[in-house]
Amino acid sequence: MEVSPSLTPFEKKVVFASQEPRIKNIELLMIAQAVTNVVSGIYIRLGSNAKDDDEREIIQDAIIKDLAVSFPNLTLKEFEIACYKGSMGDFRRTSDEVLFLSPEKVHGWIKAYVEQIKKEVIAKQRDYENKLDVHKEPSEEEKKKIESDYLLRMQGAFEEFIATGVYSHHEPAHLLYGWLDKRGMIKITPQRKREIFAEVEATLKERLKDNGGSKRFTDAINSTDSAKSLFIEWSKHYAIEYLFKEINEVGMSLLEYIELNRS
Repeated sequence: MEVSPSLTPFEKKVVFASQEPRIKNIELLMIAQAVTNVVSGIYIRLGSNAKDDDEREIIQDAIIKDLAVSFPNLTLKEFEIACYKGSMGDFRRTSDEVLFLSPEKVHGWIKAYVEQIKKEVIAKQRDYENKLDVHKEPSEEEKKKIESDYLLRMQGAFEEFIATGVYSHHEPAHLLYGWLDKRGMIKITPQRKREIFAEVEATLKERLKDNGGSKRFTDAINSTDSAKSLFIEWSKHYAIEYLFKEINEVGMSLLEYIELNRS
């Protein structure tokens, strides 16, 4: 993974620690060994020792259980960082708070690590990754996957149109027209295009008669870009329906037609 260059060395350590296997997916023996090592380090940093082995074992068992129940999505490396920061006094609520080792204290250190450190660092890293994604050019494999998915959806639109005689797919027909036209796959003669445009104009005039008449329609077409855009979109929509009928008449599917006409 690519880490944000704006992160400090410690913050980068947090990011990498968060990518390791989660506690819920780690064998109990490995967790126990990690807890033993971390507890030993805490005693050394605090300059204290457990009263006896039984007390230490009780503390370690309680920590292991708490990790499994309260922090299953944490990693052992994060557990280590949280306990180090906690035993160094970084999570003290007051300056005179006494540091000592207990399962409750360790729970508080981990919680403080997640809420005060991890949350902020991961947010910075995700913000960096999101900015990368915005400007990242899709790979050739990703482009092929995007195109394949789109054409499968359009094949569904084709089949729906053949079955019902109506193009009602949620993806606009004029966008498919643009995709096909860009690749030289719109096999419609100039004469037929003019006929389609005329049919669209007549249809829209008819629909707008009750809202101002054909003069209003003509004025709108001539004066507003939005109306012109609507006119063009409808023309392309009709062109796609016409093309779908032609493809079906020769016994092909849309995907077969596209494959046949790829240059």
